[in-house]
Amino acid sequence: MDLCNINEIKALLARHGFHFSKAKGQNFLTQNWVPREIVARAGIDETCAALEVGPGIGPLTQELCLRAGRVTAIELDTTLRPVLAETVGEFDNLTIHFADAMKMDLPALVQAEFPGLTPAAYRRQTRLEQKNRSPEQDSRTRP
Repeated sequence: MDLCNINEIKALLARHGFHFSKAKGQNFLTQNWVPREIVARAGIDETCAALEVGPGIGPLTQELCLRAGRVTAIELDTTLRPVLAETVGEFDNLTIHFADAMKMDLPALVQAEFPGLTPAAYRRQTRLEQKNRSPEQDSRTRP
């Protein structure tokens, strides 16, 4: 299934009665080169593991699963469960957690899902994510 083809996306969503929510920031890719390019530029191959936050209907997830040795995705919207089962359910190298990534213990998840990942590599990624957060995002997550 081409998850960037607008006609296939519409048919998929209609089958599951799913509607994207702009309020949740949900959008979809309509250019199939985008997920391929993301994965290629990241240098992902079978020796890599990937953590994806917000797989949506799964176009990037699909490409990650085709190339990476292991993929873990975190999706907030549980109504996407049957959609993702159809679009990426065939992949044995994929685990999907339906949860709020902002409320998860990400270090524990990374340790469980990606044994052997060095803490230094994880810390670099975490700093990068924090650097790219907007002040609005930070204020929403403060206790």
